Parts: sequence; structure tokens; C-alpha cells
Amino acid sequence: MGAKKRSEGGKMVTDESADQLYRAYRRNLTEMGLQMPKKLEEKFLEIRDEKNPGFLTEVVFWEYIGPDAIRALADALRDTSYLHLRTIRCWRAGAEDEGTRSLTQYMRACSSIVTLELMECGISYLGCDFLGRLLIPENSNPLLILKLDHNDIGNQGVYNLAKGLCMNSILKTLTLSYCNFDHEASRAIMQILIFQESALQDLDLQGNKLSSEGCYKIFHGLKVNQALIKLVLADNIITSNDVFEDKLIEMLTVNQVLCVLDLRLNFIFDETAKDLLDRMKNAATGRINSTIYEIIFPEDKVPQDTVEDYHKFLQINKKSKKGKKKAKKPKK
Repeated sequence: MGAKKRSEGGKMVTDESADQLYRAYRRNLTEMGLQMPKKLEEKFLEIRDEKNPGFLTEVVFWEYIGPDAIRALADALRDTSYLHLRTIRCWRAGAEDEGTRSLTQYMRACSSIVTLELMECGISYLGCDFLGRLLIPENSNPLLILKLDHNDIGNQGVYNLAKGLCMNSILKTLTLSYCNFDHEASRAIMQILIFQESALQDLDLQGNKLSSEGCYKIFHGLKVNQALIKLVLADNIITSNDVFEDKLIEMLTVNQVLCVLDLRLNFIFDETAKDLLDRMKNAATGRINSTIYEIIFPEDKVPQDTVEDYHKFLQINKKSKKGKKKAKKPKK
């Protein structure tokens, strides 16, 4: 017996889609000679309970199941036009490029997924091409969160993602930590950031090889960007120098959106941190930026007293941001 849902006419009707999905998925697995993952089988048992039926809204794979098992599920979701699934999390599940392609085919046919996590899944630049094509405006995909950490996508993978993201006005979170790209990928990241209708608020690029050279293009993109709130550049072999300082200050002078900048695990030393703070304090406007309230420096290279100086100086931005959130619109 299926779960109940309200029809357009307001009447309660039986929704058999979860049962249909289970049967289609089991059939696909049988044809491939595969077993259903235990956790997902338990979830199906729960939502197909006759006394208290429900819907499958989240799929989580914590261990390797391989691209064929991913494809079996994606094909079943697509073939049954299953619309209740909101979240797919695959961590070390071995989706690879073929599994990713199957998931994007489902997501193109059924626009219900808002969170997609394919972390350490053996995805290459080819899988990013499938994702980039999914995220073009013509597909009107509702995806809000995309996490691809620990996949060896390289520079070409970032460029493939940017083909869709440079025109995407829906995605809010993108994480590409430890994905093996360098400064050559920074132009593609800049293209994503300069899109005027971008909704991207959280961008995590930790653990790559952007270097100071790559940061310059990203900072240039942030001079135009009107959405990004948090940027993580930790562990990117960034070396502090006069040019890096100048580019960062130029960005902060123009950008009035960014709140958090993470520069941990880079080669940025106390002298640079102090110089940046002095320049921020001595800006002609009195405050170089009105939104940023946290700049995170390498703990082993910038002492605590400098960190505390930043904290004191930037707290006014944090307080003013909270004040804006609490402010109510005047009644008409």
C-alpha cells in the first residue's frame, strides 16, 4: 500500500511511486547480477510499511557499490518518474563517470534533487562535463548544493563545470576541495563568479594548487560578484607578496558581499597579515569593506595576537550584518 498525498482537487489519493521505484530498482539490480545495498533495502522496507508508508526523500551510500549499482538506481528513478527524492549523497561509493552520467539523466528528466554529493567517487573531467551540461539555464535544474570533493577532476573538470555554472542562477553551494586543479582553472572559476545573476554563496576550493597567481583571477571575479559570502582558499600553496596584498585589497575595496575568507595552510606570514590590517584600517573611506567579518590565516605562521587584532577590527562588520538580518521592512 502506498503513501497518501493530496491531489489537485484536494482529495487524499494513494501514491504508489515508492513501491514502483523499489520494484524497478530490484529488477535492474537482478539483471546486472547485483545485490541491493543493505541500508537502502532497510529504507525501502520502512517506507513500504503498510501501516505507515512514506516516501524515499534521501539516498545515502557510505561505501563502495560501483557505477553499475548507481546506474541501476538512477535508471529506476528515471523510468518511474520518481519526484519525491531531494538528496543524493555518495561518499566513496564509486559512482565514477558512468554513474554520474546516469544520475544527471535522471535529474534532467525529474527536477526534484536539491542536494547532490559525489565525494571521493572516482569522477574525472568527463563526469564534470555531464554535470556542467545538466546545470545550463535551459534545463531549469533546482540543484542548490553540489559537492565533488576528493575527485581528480583537474583543470578540465573545472572548465566543464563552468560551462553550466557560468550561467547558473540557482546553485548556492559548490565544494571542490582536493580535486587536483591549479592556477589554470582560475579563469573558469572567475567566469562563474562574474555572472551577474549568480546565486553562489559558498565556494570551497581547499587543497588544490591555485597559488597566488590563481587567486588574482578569483579576486578579480569577486570585484564583480554580488552573491558569494564564504570563500575557502585554504591549502592552495598561496605565497604572500606585494602583488597578493594589492590584489586582495583591491578586491575588498570593491566587494561588499564577502563575509568569510579562509586562507589557512598557505604561506602567508605575520608581516603580511599586519600589513593587510594596516591598509584596511587606513583606507580613505575609513573602512575598506563593510561585510567581511572573518579572515582566517595559517595558525602556524600568524600569531594569536594578530588574529585577535583582526577579530576586534572586523567585529563591527559582523554586528552590522546581524543588525541587517534582524531589521524588518516598514509596513506599507
